[in-house]
Amino acid sequence: YGNWEYLSDPAQLIDYEKILDCFTSDYLPNGSSYISCDVARFGGDSTVIGLWSGYRVKLFQYNGKSVVEVAEIIKKLQKEYQVATSNIVVDEDGVGGGVCDILRCKGFVNNSRALINPITKAKENYDNLKSQCYYKLAELINNSKLYINADGKQKQLIIEELEQVKQKHVDKDGSNGIIPKDKVKALIGRSPDFSDCLAMRMIFEYTPKFVVSVF
Repeated sequence: YGNWEYLSDPAQLIDYEKILDCFTSDYLPNGSSYISCDVARFGGDSTVIGLWSGYRVKLFQYNGKSVVEVAEIIKKLQKEYQVATSNIVVDEDGVGGGVCDILRCKGFVNNSRALINPITKAKENYDNLKSQCYYKLAELINNSKLYINADGKQKQLIIEELEQVKQKHVDKDGSNGIIPKDKVKALIGRSPDFSDCLAMRMIFEYTPKFVVSVF
């Protein structure tokens, strides 16, 4: 099953072998529960929902679902797996905004500004939130910290999408960015719905962690 056509690309952010490791690292521990959702905008796109336990994720793919139907699916998962509303993120661009309105959950706006690092309190050098989260996803995968529970068909689609996570400008100074979605769609012939869903989860890595001190 080796990808014998794989070539080293200086723009590529995720190591190919580390992508493959994501599907066998089921030894990773469970953790806090999250839901991420990339909502389909057009007929050919899929709605992908990620159900997370720490850095373990199971992905669900749907076609032809309305905004209301997607919200109901998320509500059922939320109740069954006891996911706090503040731990749910939905792509707010396009029709996904309707799902956010129904659930009153966190919205993911791709071109919004990058978030402050909650540990260093410093602004990170990314051109937008989407790039920031994709770089964090790449870091997680390259450090063997992500487990993806997917069937054979999903696995191949996810591999294709993660291989296309690349820097926009390799040899130029400035903010870090990834190649745009329209270019990825041209390369793989479809929208990278799975990888977008995975990257959206990374927004919670930039959520400040509140610690209560006991005296």
